[in-house]
Amino acid sequence: MSVVSACAAAIVYAVLIIPPGAAASDLGQLFLPLPFAGPYHGTVTDSEAGHPIPDASVKVIWMRHDNPLPDGVGHKAIKALAKTDRNGVFHLEKQEARGGLFQTDVSIQVTAKGYIKRVLILDPKATPLPQQTIDWPFQDTSVHLSPPEPLNLKLKPALPVILEALHSKDPLIKQTAEEELRKQNKK
Repeated sequence: MSVVSACAAAIVYAVLIIPPGAAASDLGQLFLPLPFAGPYHGTVTDSEAGHPIPDASVKVIWMRHDNPLPDGVGHKAIKALAKTDRNGVFHLEKQEARGGLFQTDVSIQVTAKGYIKRVLILDPKATPLPQQTIDWPFQDTSVHLSPPEPLNLKLKPALPVILEALHSKDPLIKQTAEEELRKQNKK
Protein backbone atom coordinates (compact mmCIF):
# COMPACT_ATOMS: atom_id res chain seq x y z
CA MET A 1 0.00 0.00 0.00
CA SER A 2 1.45 3.34 -1.00
CA VAL A 3 1.58 6.37 1.29
CA VAL A 4 -1.10 8.05 -0.85
CA SER A 5 -3.49 5.09 -0.60
CA ALA A 6 -2.79 4.79 3.15
CA CYS A 7 -3.68 8.46 3.62
CA ALA A 8 -6.78 8.03 1.47
CA ALA A 9 -7.84 5.04 3.57
CA ALA A 10 -7.41 7.08 6.76
CA ILE A 11 -9.50 9.93 5.33
CA VAL A 12 -12.27 7.55 4.22
CA TYR A 13 -12.20 5.93 7.67
CA ALA A 14 -12.48 9.36 9.32
CA VAL A 15 -15.31 10.49 7.03
CA LEU A 16 -17.30 7.34 7.74
CA ILE A 17 -17.07 7.51 11.54
CA ILE A 18 -16.89 11.23 12.37
CA PRO A 19 -20.32 12.70 13.02
CA PRO A 20 -21.15 16.07 11.43
CA GLY A 21 -20.29 19.02 13.70
CA ALA A 22 -17.57 17.17 15.66
CA ALA A 23 -14.88 19.52 16.96
CA ALA A 24 -11.28 19.03 15.85
CA SER A 25 -10.33 18.12 19.44
CA ASP A 26 -12.93 15.31 19.35
CA LEU A 27 -11.46 13.66 16.28
CA GLY A 28 -8.63 11.88 18.06
CA GLN A 29 -11.03 10.25 20.50
CA LEU A 30 -13.09 8.77 17.65
CA PHE A 31 -10.23 6.64 16.39
CA LEU A 32 -9.09 3.41 17.99
CA PRO A 33 -8.53 3.63 21.74
CA LEU A 34 -5.03 3.26 23.15
CA PRO A 35 -4.63 -0.43 24.02
CA PHE A 36 -3.66 -1.28 27.59
CA ALA A 37 -3.88 2.41 28.55
CA GLY A 38 -3.57 1.67 32.26
CA PRO A 39 -3.58 2.63 35.04
CA TYR A 40 -0.66 0.50 36.18
CA HIS A 41 0.50 -0.18 39.70
CA GLY A 42 2.70 -2.76 41.34
CA THR A 43 6.10 -3.45 42.83
CA VAL A 44 9.64 -4.07 41.64
CA THR A 45 11.69 -6.54 43.69
CA ASP A 46 14.99 -8.42 43.55
CA SER A 47 14.34 -11.87 42.03
CA GLU A 48 16.84 -13.59 44.32
CA ALA A 49 16.65 -11.77 47.67
CA GLY A 50 13.03 -10.65 47.33
CA HIS A 51 13.66 -7.18 48.72
CA PRO A 52 12.06 -4.09 47.13
CA ILE A 53 14.11 -2.09 44.64
CA PRO A 54 13.79 1.67 45.25
CA ASP A 55 14.25 4.17 42.41
CA ALA A 56 13.61 1.60 39.65
CA SER A 57 12.18 3.04 36.42
CA VAL A 58 8.97 1.60 35.02
CA LYS A 59 8.30 2.89 31.51
CA VAL A 60 5.31 1.99 29.34
CA ILE A 61 5.80 2.74 25.65
CA TRP A 62 3.03 2.72 23.07
CA MET A 63 4.27 2.94 19.49
CA ARG A 64 1.34 4.32 17.53
CA HIS A 65 1.38 3.46 13.81
CA ASP A 66 -0.74 5.76 11.64
CA ASN A 67 0.95 4.49 8.47
CA PRO A 68 0.96 0.86 7.27
CA LEU A 69 4.50 1.30 5.93
CA PRO A 70 7.08 0.48 8.62
CA ASP A 71 9.61 3.07 7.44
CA GLY A 72 7.12 5.79 6.52
CA VAL A 73 6.09 8.88 8.43
CA GLY A 74 3.21 8.66 10.88
CA HIS A 75 4.69 6.67 13.77
CA LYS A 76 4.68 8.22 17.22
CA ALA A 77 5.87 6.98 20.60
CA ILE A 78 3.70 7.71 23.64
CA LYS A 79 5.57 7.19 26.91
CA ALA A 80 4.64 7.08 30.58
CA LEU A 81 7.29 6.80 33.30
CA ALA A 82 7.18 6.11 37.02
CA LYS A 83 9.86 5.56 39.65
CA THR A 84 9.49 3.13 42.52
CA ASP A 85 9.42 4.46 46.07
CA ARG A 86 11.58 3.07 48.90
CA ASN A 87 9.19 0.09 49.14
CA GLY A 88 9.55 -0.72 45.43
CA VAL A 89 5.98 0.50 44.72
CA PHE A 90 5.03 2.45 41.59
CA HIS A 91 1.88 3.97 40.06
CA LEU A 92 1.25 5.05 36.47
CA GLU A 93 -1.92 6.93 35.58
CA LYS A 94 -4.21 5.91 32.71
CA GLN A 95 -3.10 7.49 29.44
CA GLU A 96 -5.64 9.57 27.53
CA ALA A 97 -4.51 9.18 23.93
CA ARG A 98 -5.74 7.39 20.87
CA GLY A 99 -4.25 4.26 19.38
CA GLY A 100 -2.73 4.02 15.95
CA LEU A 101 -4.88 3.85 12.84
CA PHE A 102 -3.11 0.69 11.75
CA GLN A 103 -1.55 -0.73 14.91
CA THR A 104 -0.23 0.15 18.37
CA ASP A 105 2.68 -1.81 19.87
CA VAL A 106 2.96 -1.79 23.67
CA SER A 107 5.92 -2.65 25.89
CA ILE A 108 6.74 -2.22 29.56
CA GLN A 109 10.41 -1.69 30.38
CA VAL A 110 11.80 -1.89 33.90
CA THR A 111 15.35 -0.84 34.76
CA ALA A 112 17.32 -0.35 37.95
CA LYS A 113 20.97 0.20 38.72
CA GLY A 114 22.72 -3.16 39.18
CA TYR A 115 19.93 -5.21 37.55
CA ILE A 116 19.17 -6.76 34.17
CA LYS A 117 16.57 -4.82 32.15
CA ARG A 118 13.12 -6.48 32.13
CA VAL A 119 10.84 -6.02 29.08
CA LEU A 120 7.24 -7.17 28.84
CA ILE A 121 5.78 -7.05 25.34
CA LEU A 122 1.99 -6.85 25.37
CA ASP A 123 0.73 -8.72 22.33
CA PRO A 124 -2.83 -10.10 22.12
CA LYS A 125 -1.62 -12.36 19.27
CA ALA A 126 1.16 -13.83 21.47
CA THR A 127 3.72 -13.60 18.68
CA PRO A 128 6.73 -15.72 19.71
CA LEU A 129 10.03 -13.96 20.37
CA PRO A 130 12.97 -14.60 18.05
CA GLN A 131 15.48 -17.07 19.51
CA GLN A 132 18.26 -14.44 19.64
CA THR A 133 16.03 -12.29 21.90
CA ILE A 134 15.36 -15.25 24.20
CA ASP A 135 19.07 -16.13 24.35
CA TRP A 136 20.32 -12.56 24.99
CA PRO A 137 21.41 -12.62 28.66
CA PHE A 138 21.46 -8.84 29.22
CA GLN A 139 17.71 -8.32 28.86
CA ASP A 140 14.88 -10.44 30.25
CA THR A 141 12.10 -10.24 27.62
CA SER A 142 8.72 -11.96 27.63
CA VAL A 143 5.44 -11.74 25.70
CA HIS A 144 2.06 -11.36 27.46
CA LEU A 145 -1.49 -11.36 26.11
CA SER A 146 -2.30 -8.53 28.53
CA PRO A 147 -0.48 -6.83 31.41
CA PRO A 148 -0.36 -8.80 34.66
CA GLU A 149 -2.49 -7.14 37.36
CA PRO A 150 -1.01 -6.00 39.67
CA LEU A 151 2.25 -5.54 37.85
CA ASN A 152 4.64 -7.14 40.34
CA LEU A 153 7.99 -7.43 38.60
CA LYS A 154 11.19 -9.18 39.63
CA LEU A 155 14.59 -8.06 38.36
CA LYS A 156 17.66 -10.30 38.13
CA PRO A 157 20.86 -8.95 39.70
CA ALA A 158 23.26 -8.08 36.87
CA LEU A 159 26.59 -9.23 38.30
CA PRO A 160 25.93 -13.02 38.26
CA VAL A 161 24.62 -12.78 34.68
CA ILE A 162 27.66 -10.75 33.60
CA LEU A 163 30.12 -13.14 35.24
CA GLU A 164 28.49 -16.15 33.58
CA ALA A 165 28.42 -14.39 30.20
CA LEU A 166 32.18 -13.76 30.41
CA HIS A 167 32.61 -17.51 29.76
CA SER A 168 30.34 -17.53 26.69
CA LYS A 169 31.61 -18.92 23.39
CA ASP A 170 29.61 -16.23 21.57
CA PRO A 171 32.04 -13.34 20.97
CA LEU A 172 29.28 -10.70 21.05
CA ILE A 173 27.95 -11.93 24.40
CA LYS A 174 31.47 -12.09 25.82
CA GLN A 175 32.32 -8.57 24.57
CA THR A 176 29.06 -7.17 25.96
CA ALA A 177 29.74 -8.87 29.30
CA GLU A 178 33.18 -7.22 29.45
CA GLU A 179 31.61 -3.82 28.70
CA GLU A 180 28.89 -4.33 31.30
CA LEU A 181 31.48 -5.38 33.91
CA ARG A 182 33.45 -2.19 33.24
CA LYS A 183 30.22 -0.17 33.72
CA GLN A 184 29.51 -1.97 36.99
CA ASN A 185 33.04 -1.22 38.26
CA LYS A 186 32.61 2.51 37.53
CA LYS A 187 29.46 2.75 39.65
